[in-house]
Amino acid sequence: MWAEHAGPLTRFQVGVSTGWIDLASRRAEVSVGSLERAGSAIDRVLAYVCMQVLPRERRGILLHAVGVEFQGAGLVFCGPSGAGKTTIARLAAGQAQVLTDETLIVSLLPPQPLLVSTPLWGGSTPLDLIQRVNRQVALAALFLLEQANFDHLHFPIL
Repeated sequence: MWAEHAGPLTRFQVGVSTGWIDLASRRAEVSVGSLERAGSAIDRVLAYVCMQVLPRERRGILLHAVGVEFQGAGLVFCGPSGAGKTTIARLAAGQAQVLTDETLIVSLLPPQPLLVSTPLWGGSTPLDLIQRVNRQVALAALFLLEQANFDHLHFPIL
């Protein structure tokens, strides 16, 4: 795995995937070893572009997190792998709208921060939980998770 940066141009290799991303021309190209890897390669390129462009141009950030809309408010749960993000998404289903359990955008444009869904979902997400939505909702809270044992989830009363 390697990446080489030269101004707005990044060349990379991740496993058998290779390619380049040119932020100035807003173009990218990725070669994958097989069609099974194409989705993952596209996700990585989109995430990289969002990580670079959002802070520079749109005053937003990309987070590895779960985004949930509960009673009209956006709740973000982020933390390291194994902290329970996918578990929270599973527990929230049916009680709240799960916008994503992998990668989301927090827009920092006025008048208020927004939680913005992305089409990027985790590889371990059960297929029945994935609902690709194009939504944004006012950000009410950001929670930092640590790994713990629990069997239920309580949402704050807003």
